[in-house]
Amino acid sequence: MTPRLLPVHPKFETATEREVWEVLRTELGPDDVLMANLRLSDEVKDHEADIMAIIAGAGVVVDWWSLRCLLLFLYQAPSPTFLILTP
Repeated sequence: MTPRLLPVHPKFETATEREVWEVLRTELGPDDVLMANLRLSDEVKDHEADIMAIIAGAGVVVDWWSLRCLLLFLYQAPSPTFLILTP
């Protein structure tokens, strides 16, 4: 079984993004979530996580550049903003 895919048929900027998506799609289980092109916006700027995986019982995995943008977005967001990552 495959993980929950959001969106089901994502569009990617590069072949490398597509390759990572395909590997994760085949390796993750039905209780996991695989997301692509997750947009985070505020009144100043847009950020995007290229690929993010939520792995049941493990936590969240996101590529380094997207994580940097996500943390920058959260740092600049008005309070309260929460990011919870569990091991």
